[in-house]
Amino acid sequence: MAQQPPQQNGPVVMDALELLGLQGGGGDGDNDGLDDEGEEVFACDNTGTAADRDFDAVIGVIEDVMVSPAFRATLDAAVADCPPFASLNDHERYQCHKQFLSRIEAHVDEGVARAVPHLSTEEIARLVKEREAEVSDDVFDLVNGACLSYQQFAALWQERDKAAAEKDA
Repeated sequence: MAQQPPQQNGPVVMDALELLGLQGGGGDGDNDGLDDEGEEVFACDNTGTAADRDFDAVIGVIEDVMVSPAFRATLDAAVADCPPFASLNDHERYQCHKQFLSRIEAHVDEGVARAVPHLSTEEIARLVKEREAEVSDDVFDLVNGACLSYQQFAALWQERDKAAAEKDA
C-alpha cells in the first residue's frame, strides 16, 4: 500500500508579493529556478511547526512590504497629505505623525492578514515579540509602530515643504 503524504497542519505559505497583489506567483513560468530577472527562486517546503510557518509568512510579508513600491507610495502619500509643517503647532504635528503611523500600520496589516488570515493582530504581535532575536531591527520597529520616529517624519515633512517651495519659486 502506497504511503500517503502527511497532511498539512497549517496554511500553505504563498509568495508574499503575490499576497500583496504586487506581482504574480514566483518566477517566469519556465521552471528553471530563476525569476524574470535571472535571480534564483527558492521554494518553501513548509517544514517545521505551524507556528514556524506562520512566523516565516508574517516576516516574509513584512519584509516584502517594506521594500515594495506600494509601501513607498503609502509613505509619500501620507506625508503629502500633511498641511505645511510651519502652519501647525507641536501637538498638531504630533497628531499628523500618529495618523501617518496608522496608515503605515494599516498597509502592513492588510498584507499580513492575507498571508495568515487565521491569526489576529495580537497573535501576530506576540509571535514576532517572542522571536525578536530572529527579526531584523527594521521589521521589529515596523511591527512596534516605530518605523519612522517623529524626528524622521518631521524631517521628511519639512523636506517636502522645501521641495514644494523651490518648485513654486
